[in-house]
Amino acid sequence: MPTYDFECKQCGHAFSELTSYHQREKVPCPECGTQGATVKITGFFVGKSQKSACSTRGCSPSIAPSCPGAAAGGCPGMR
Repeated sequence: MPTYDFECKQCGHAFSELTSYHQREKVPCPECGTQGATVKITGFFVGKSQKSACSTRGCSPSIAPSCPGAAAGGCPGMR
């Protein structure tokens, strides 16, 4: 479930809430209790594991030091 940032239409209070996409329209403001706070547009982060970095950019000690192909000079299939 994602965390959304909201701003209350009634009192202007800004807050974050863990809720489903379908329930985000019904989140009450924790300050005044008004439902229907405005969802604020925010950024998000997508992380990658070292295994993913290894398979997409090739192995090197600086990118993925624990990658099995780093010591051999690159991932198998990336040479």
